[in-house]
Amino acid sequence: MLMLTGAAPMPQALLAWYQKIGFQIQEAYGMTENMGMNTLMPRHKIKLGTVGISHKSCETRIQADTGEIQMKADYNSWGYYKEPELTAELFEDGWLKTGDMGKVDDEGYLSIVGRVKDNFKTAKGQYVSPAPIENILLVHPLIEQSCVVGVNLPQPIALLVLSQEGKNMDKALLMNELNQLRLSIHPHFKNYEHLQKMVVLQEEWTVENNCLTPTLKIKRPQIEQANAHVFETWYAHPDTVIFE
Repeated sequence: MLMLTGAAPMPQALLAWYQKIGFQIQEAYGMTENMGMNTLMPRHKIKLGTVGISHKSCETRIQADTGEIQMKADYNSWGYYKEPELTAELFEDGWLKTGDMGKVDDEGYLSIVGRVKDNFKTAKGQYVSPAPIENILLVHPLIEQSCVVGVNLPQPIALLVLSQEGKNMDKALLMNELNQLRLSIHPHFKNYEHLQKMVVLQEEWTVENNCLTPTLKIKRPQIEQANAHVFETWYAHPDTVIFE
């Protein structure tokens, strides 16, 4: 039996839970422009936190300057119909540009660490990839939605929408729990990626308010634009957990 998952990251804890009950879910990675076939998790050598190894019919590389995942295969798209400029942007020296950032370990397993276009530069001149931080936050039962921002701030901050469990929690306990979460994830990241603040927003992000795509992915630019005018105010707030 073949069980595949793709399109979006599946929490490692959830994959491990399925393994305990006998379901070996294999993660796969690809995009429309390469027929959805770049990497696949080996059936009998699953490595959590990765999306498997490159298919035997393709080559994968990590672009040195941007960290972008790029690949070559005979089945790659030739380009976009009657869109020469977009087609030119799709390739770099014959390699298909995925737009995703990744790293390959010593065994050839690929890990996806974010989107190139989602990266932002802090006031310290360091680039931060928000997705890995958000993925850890979203595993917590008190958090339903998360968006890490920080353009021109000294350190990133996390915008949060609480789960129903979080909304029902005593505020003092909630503040303590979220601050402990903030501190607990620091060891996973470099100093310039450490969250300075957590901001709890009242309004949920939905398709209707233009904060989610139809496939329920956050629209990062819209969320940032809607809140950018108070980023510095939040950053200067004395509390590390702030309620809007």
